[in-house]
Amino acid sequence: MKASHRLTRSWPLLAAALLPAQAHADAAYDAVLKCMHAQVPATLRVQAFTLASVDRSGDERRLGGHLFADRKGGQLRVLMLLDEPASVKGAAYLIREFAGKAEDDMYVFLPGVGRVRHITGSFANGSLLGTDFSYAEAKLIRNGYTGANGRLEGEAEIDGRKVQQLSIRQTASAASPYSTIKVWVEPTSCVAVKAEFYEGEKLRKRLRTPPASLAQSDGHWYPTLLEMEDFTSGTRTTLRAGRYQTDAKPNEGMFDPQRFHRGG
Repeated sequence: MKASHRLTRSWPLLAAALLPAQAHADAAYDAVLKCMHAQVPATLRVQAFTLASVDRSGDERRLGGHLFADRKGGQLRVLMLLDEPASVKGAAYLIREFAGKAEDDMYVFLPGVGRVRHITGSFANGSLLGTDFSYAEAKLIRNGYTGANGRLEGEAEIDGRKVQQLSIRQTASAASPYSTIKVWVEPTSCVAVKAEFYEGEKLRKRLRTPPASLAQSDGHWYPTLLEMEDFTSGTRTTLRAGRYQTDAKPNEGMFDPQRFHRGG
């Protein structure tokens, strides 16, 4: 384990010993977030992923592909290329943040249409690839739950492992409909293994990652299995991810709106 990670994980105990009662709750919360953010790589390649969505009747829809993500000038860029099923093979999705813009842009290429479509704004809270994940939720997960205020609630236990529970407060907006997000973080990996998304007092969605599914690549921990359950629609989606690469260097064509669908 790197020395910086050991220091980060020991900080909540140090803060509790040295700071006044009100202050060390905030310091401990900030320390957990800092450790989570340290697990977010600047560059990410997922060699293969599958998304399995199950509706109320039990019917399943599966998608498969691979993913690239990086940051340029602090702005997130994500490319998803679909390989299966055959009916969507060749479909591509590019999402880009832009400095000074409140909303991100999405570019979509569908082989049956044969051209790139530019989408702005309203896609953030819509279904991502027809699953129970929205882009807003995926972005929160990818960014380590940044951009919100919260507190450390204390310790809990999931699958026999001690975890740290966070309560994150948000201002419901077009960018996120959630007022509160509860997050349970596995302290060895600093990865969230459970999250609950609330609209007011209503539990809307729950995300689970079995602690046993966590893996490590190039010093970064990551989940290989995530399940999102939507309590309003009665549906759920399971994401299974292959090996992560955090040292891959995507070429600029992968994030070019004119070329992304050709893989750069």
